[in-house]
Amino acid sequence: MHNTLLACACAVLLAACGSSTPLRLYQLRATPAAAVVLPASAPVLAVAAPRLPDYLDRSTLLTRQGAGGLAALDGHRWAEPLAEAASRVLRMNLAARLGVAQVWATPLPAGVVATHTLRLDLLRFEADEGGRELVLQARIALLPAVGAARVQLGEWRVSVAGPEPDALAAAHSAALDRLAQAVAVLLLAP
Repeated sequence: MHNTLLACACAVLLAACGSSTPLRLYQLRATPAAAVVLPASAPVLAVAAPRLPDYLDRSTLLTRQGAGGLAALDGHRWAEPLAEAASRVLRMNLAARLGVAQVWATPLPAGVVATHTLRLDLLRFEADEGGRELVLQARIALLPAVGAARVQLGEWRVSVAGPEPDALAAAHSAALDRLAQAVAVLLLAP
């Protein structure tokens, strides 16, 4: 009797293991960009960690579903927290445009003084219902050390190259590059 129960338990465990979805991890990556010609008094930018709505603060890749739903892609997760990845990639993309010595994460190291601080609210950062387009909505607040803040609400749409989650992750990276381009333009505007 004991052996029969043990054999049944093993069979159930093996069946459960065989039917689970394998876990795949995805990483946001910086997109190399051409450097911008900086003025003689180049700005030094401190980038604060972006704020995300709670629904985005999770490890699973998401797509929209229906009028108000979201679908989590089972077995497809971010390799690191999305806010940390977005901040890292945004800084790398900005550094490619502005120069590595001009872009810093907060808190700043001793001796570095920022001319501007970037605060970012990521309001939307997921694929549309069909998974064909990634939408990034963000509120950009560029706060100079002296003077008035510049606030801009923007939306960037990136085509997703295919139905695979890897293509969706690549679209997330491309959208962050477009956001970095917008921040660089705002920072360098007179």
